[in-house]
Amino acid sequence: MGFEKLGDAVYIPKVKGSPLEGRKPINFNYYLNTQVRGQYAYIDLTTKLFDKEQEYIRKVSCKVNLEEIENCVKTNLIHHMRHLGMEKNLIPKSLLE
Repeated sequence: MGFEKLGDAVYIPKVKGSPLEGRKPINFNYYLNTQVRGQYAYIDLTTKLFDKEQEYIRKVSCKVNLEEIENCVKTNLIHHMRHLGMEKNLIPKSLLE
């Protein structure tokens, strides 16, 4: 099953365009709140991308199989980076494995 998004993602601040295009290095962090119910975990995931000038936050809720939590976090971090215009070759290799 992978994971299922529960509602729309919230972006703070709302951006237009590609503010991370061509910018490096970008630091990232994530915060995870998990509730386990049977074989599924309901997670609230907050990803934060930041550098010296600006920070961008994305909040999303997902229903995920227990063994897919790590994949869900990585996928959402990559999606956040790509949404803000980060080139694929600048995405940390640890997220692509």
